Amino acid sequence: MSGPSADWMVRARATSLAIVPVVIDDRTVALASASSCLGNPPPGDAELGLLEEVLVSVRDPLRRTLELQSIRDTALVLQRSFLITPPRVEGAELAAVYQPASTTAEIGGDWYDAIVLPDGAVALSIGDVVGHDLRAATEMTKVSSMLRAFAYAGGPSGPAHTLSRLDEVTQGVSDVALVTALHAVLRPAGGHRWDVTLSNAGHPPPLLIPASGRPRCLYGPEAPDPPLCVAAGVERHDWHHELAPGDTLLFYTDGLVERPGADISDGVRQLAERAAGLRGPGRPLSELVAALLPPPGEATDDIAVIAFRADDVPRPP
Repeated sequence: MSGPSADWMVRARATSLAIVPVVIDDRTVALASASSCLGNPPPGDAELGLLEEVLVSVRDPLRRTLELQSIRDTALVLQRSFLITPPRVEGAELAAVYQPASTTAEIGGDWYDAIVLPDGAVALSIGDVVGHDLRAATEMTKVSSMLRAFAYAGGPSGPAHTLSRLDEVTQGVSDVALVTALHAVLRPAGGHRWDVTLSNAGHPPPLLIPASGRPRCLYGPEAPDPPLCVAAGVERHDWHHELAPGDTLLFYTDGLVERPGADISDGVRQLAERAAGLRGPGRPLSELVAALLPPPGEATDDIAVIAFRADDVPRPP
């Protein structure tokens, strides 16, 4: 024995030590110890029997705790496997980050994604499945996987059509209560410009951080469409924007802008103000994204962010 336990035994003038294993399902998961101090006799059979009875009484709660820990670890691995590194895209820079609300509750339904489509366009998406448990994580994997597949095989159809297909299939094969999602397809337009087609299913608005001028949220001509899984046959809409050289398009989940007791619109406005203060020439996009996050432990919800910046100068080979 070493470390704090050994130091304590020295200070307590321990004269004996008995160690009893805690066994659950034929596996030793912990060790319980009993010691005598100040010259008292070692624990006898009666004392050790009492200790074993106490350990038996906590066996079921401890088993349940271990099961929950295993479930959490499995869900966390599952969720992280879908938080991929964004692809390299010629003429643009991408960055993404995920920050859990706390180190003890890392499972959630937030996700982001970016893929290069067969015609060279880039599909960006971000979403949030309601909940913070294994069910939310597993539903997130299904929804995000289907969205990726529909986007890749969608051909010339726009993001609104892709989200409509996702909504229809999700309602048919899942009982998830609510999903918000923002999906966009970006195509190079020459001169370091990008044509962006977006569709918003009840998600916080994307933030445009222009190369010059004030950052602002992007809204379509109509109010955002409802989230997924709220009703059958919801009509969804596309809208368009053009990214100029050096412009950045930022997608995020509500954990970045939502605070208890405050209106989410205030959080969105504060995000734009922070982005204005952090923007600088030559600053890597990954640094900008990381700087927009609150300090670890301060967020009350999980945060996912993915950003796309149009190059303002040609990249070296």
